[in-house]
Amino acid sequence: MTCLLMANHKEATLGVGGSRIELKPGDFLTSIPSLATASGLSERQVRTAQDNLKNLDFLTWKLTGFGRVVSIINWGSYQLAEKEHDREVDRPLTGERQGVDSKQEGKKVKNVNKGEKKHSPESDKLFKEFWDNYPKPDRRSVKSKTKELFLKLIEDGKNPHDLIRAAKNYAEDKDSIKDDGKYVVGSQVFLGPQRKWEPFVEDNVAAPPKVTAYQPSKADLKAVERK
Repeated sequence: MTCLLMANHKEATLGVGGSRIELKPGDFLTSIPSLATASGLSERQVRTAQDNLKNLDFLTWKLTGFGRVVSIINWGSYQLAEKEHDREVDRPLTGERQGVDSKQEGKKVKNVNKGEKKHSPESDKLFKEFWDNYPKPDRRSVKSKTKELFLKLIEDGKNPHDLIRAAKNYAEDKDSIKDDGKYVVGSQVFLGPQRKWEPFVEDNVAAPPKVTAYQPSKADLKAVERK
């Protein structure tokens, strides 16, 4: 590995002691002491390692008056392997990065949707009809909360037209809005857990008079017996 790291990646010309040394890709000028320092091995270990690598056709060397020129055999093939390794290292990093970016983007979209929950135009229209018929609609904040409750009731299966009818009937109920609406129930309470809207779903139609069966008196019975 030390030799691969020290080798030149392209042709080079070195000027040493007035002489020129031509180096090709995969060559480098070094010495046993320099290799020992770079690899952390002893000089004897370096010589043994170089002999072994030479026998394995991994490298060759030649001596000069300024050191030894080491040449890596099949230098180009090691560069291809190195590039392929770099691609394999980069690929998971890139995939991981894409995963992080996707999660961040998904989080942004989720946050936007959370703050901008939209309903169908039909739902908005139905709520407007409810709100317009409810007595004394007040602040916008109450309207916003009332709309949430209205839509939640629809999601739970309640008929929106029943809610609208309840609002109309409540607005016409004199007992419920006495004293000029001073004690009118808030719209949030009206649609809330107490379900105050339910009694007002049915139209306020006066009940027919109670009819009782005719019960003849004793005098009437005696009069019938005389006949």
